[in-house]
Amino acid sequence: MTPDGSSPTMTTTVPGPPSPPAARLRLSPTLSRRGALDGSWWPRSRDAGAELPALVAGLDPRFGVIIRAMLDMDVWDDHPRRVATGPKRIHMGWYHTMTADRIYLVNTDGERFALLVVPPAATAESARDAMAAAAEVDGLAARGNAA
Repeated sequence: MTPDGSSPTMTTTVPGPPSPPAARLRLSPTLSRRGALDGSWWPRSRDAGAELPALVAGLDPRFGVIIRAMLDMDVWDDHPRRVATGPKRIHMGWYHTMTADRIYLVNTDGERFALLVVPPAATAESARDAMAAAAEVDGLAARGNAA
């Protein structure tokens, strides 16, 4: 009993599901559109359905609302037609003819953004170098692919 004569109340906290890890993402500081890339992304796996929600959540507001993503289907384990990202769904495009180390994102204004995709198995050092090069103002335009 408590000092005022009432029974004590027991409170139990039930943890919710764990939050997914933040996307390993590095974006161009200006999105100048002068280079070949707007940044880079280092997914933890080749599971697009698991990786894309964190990517979209981590994007800068300058990207706008992403409604479509395009990837090379030969390097991903799954090929969902849509991926839920919070209350929205992103329509997926899967192609055999795309560059394997790119993801293209399209927003509601029709703007297209390109990110370098660093392979999940890359070492931290090689991923860091490739991501830094891709996020430079001119992307990888003068050097070609770095990953």
